[in-house]
Amino acid sequence: MADAFVWSGATGANDGSSQTDAWTALSSAAGVVAGTDVYIRGTQVLSASFSPSGTPSLASPIRWIGVNDSWVAQGTQCVIDCNSGAYSWVVGGTQDYSILKNIKIKDSTGVGFSVSNSAFHVHWFNCWADNCLIGWSGGRFQDLIYCRASNSGSVGFGNSSTVMNYAYCVADNNTSDGWDANGTRNCFQCISYDNGGVGFNILDNTINMGLIAHGNTGTGIKSVSDVSIILNGRSTGNGGWGIELTAAAQLNFINGFYVPDTGQDLANTSGASSGTYEDGSDLGLDINDLAGTDTDGGYTDSTTDDFNLATDATLFSTAVLLLDGINKSYAAGGLDPNASGGAAGIFIPRPRTHNV
Repeated sequence: MADAFVWSGATGANDGSSQTDAWTALSSAAGVVAGTDVYIRGTQVLSASFSPSGTPSLASPIRWIGVNDSWVAQGTQCVIDCNSGAYSWVVGGTQDYSILKNIKIKDSTGVGFSVSNSAFHVHWFNCWADNCLIGWSGGRFQDLIYCRASNSGSVGFGNSSTVMNYAYCVADNNTSDGWDANGTRNCFQCISYDNGGVGFNILDNTINMGLIAHGNTGTGIKSVSDVSIILNGRSTGNGGWGIELTAAAQLNFINGFYVPDTGQDLANTSGASSGTYEDGSDLGLDINDLAGTDTDGGYTDSTTDDFNLATDATLFSTAVLLLDGINKSYAAGGLDPNASGGAAGIFIPRPRTHNV
């Protein structure tokens, strides 16, 4: 792969060819070709949206990488400052297989990261949208890992199209929902807290594990469609339901959840809503705790947004049995799920599930 460099403080040839000769403006890098790694140092102030025009591919992606003052990619984020303009980092329809790492965009009166719904397989690592109208919008078949959307004027993660995967992501202090009710997404070990709407909106045919929803004005975790798996999490201190199934939500498997009841520490305004869902109770497998008697919800210190679990927290480490249709029939009949003709039972151990 070729390398290119961007730094507003560079004093060389301004052609992007080296650290000394780095482009001083990010816009100069918009036309980099497939197979280029673009290293971005420091802060870039936008006067227009940044829209790369290259055509990356699976074999030759374009990687946009924030680096520290020594040009090392060790987690320091470069900063894309929209300066209160309606500017975005735009991932267009030709930007399949782009990779963005260690990038923070801030202070946009538009969408921070704006992704075309025809852009496939874009991967985000340690990216942050802060104080934008919307943090992320659009995209399909994308992976976001260790990303954050905060202080948005609307939703944090919003308006995705198809099959978005989030792992270890955080939505906090957004005016509306942490994750909105559009698109299809899987969330693993994510946190949504202190948002002005719903923490997580769960869509159909998805798997969601290890969620923490805390202190949101609306419902903590809301399933708005059917056939979802929601395992192993906590919903505390929310202004609506702890867990809510809407009228359209049916046949959801919900297990391993801690939801404190009225009068307990960090109780939600309401507990768990009624609805059609499978929690394993008919098989003696219900391990939800809807009483919720832990001090401070079992967290290390929720007042400082430390949602790691105390070692004595309820459901700190529990195995959850997943049953397919055959297994459920065998178990309901008193037979071992592994009996002849039954599919194998699957246990998922979850030590320290909520330590995100």
